[in-house]
Order: sequence, then structure tokens, then C-alpha cells
Amino acid sequence: MSGEQNNTVVVRILDKQYEVRCSSDQELDLHQAARFLDSKMQQIRHNGKLKSAEQIAIMAALNVSHELLIQQKQKDQYIHAMSKQIKVLNSKIDASLAKQEEIEL
Repeated sequence: MSGEQNNTVVVRILDKQYEVRCSSDQELDLHQAARFLDSKMQQIRHNGKLKSAEQIAIMAALNVSHELLIQQKQKDQYIHAMSKQIKVLNSKIDASLAKQEEIEL
């Protein structure tokens, strides 16, 4: 049995309180996620024509999903670029080592 204890945590999103169970080591992350979501939903409610909590929640979920997908694509592009750079560097190292071996022979 692990040392993690499940707690009921109260978060406030769009002026409503919700009780959420999570492990004690994830409480901080849960509070941060709730504040982030609340901020997104408050923004949508303030700036848009949407009034129902359900519509606001769906729009917030779409916005957050879109942001996540963009970040995932950027991460994938970065990993691809770094992999190519590592291959180039490895080739240079291999060539340098081969040249060094030739000199030593």
C-alpha cells in the first residue's frame, strides 16, 4: 500500500464550489488546474455572448485543448530538430574519431 492518502478538496470554478477527490500529493496541481480553468471560463464569460455554464465550459475545454495541441506540435518539432542535430554531431564525432585512428596507425 502506498503512502498516498486520498483527500476531498474543494475548488471553486465559475463561482461554484466542487468537491474533488485526489491524492494528497496532487492537491497543489489540482488547485492550480482549477484556478487556470476558472480563469479561462471567467474570461469567456466576460468577453463573450455565452451565458450558460455548460457553453462556457465547452468553449474553455476547446480553447485549452487547442493550446495543448499547439504545444504538443511545438514539442514534437523541437524533438525532431534536436534529433537531427544530434545525428549530425554524432556523424562529426565518428568522422573525427575515424580520422584520429588513421593518424595513430
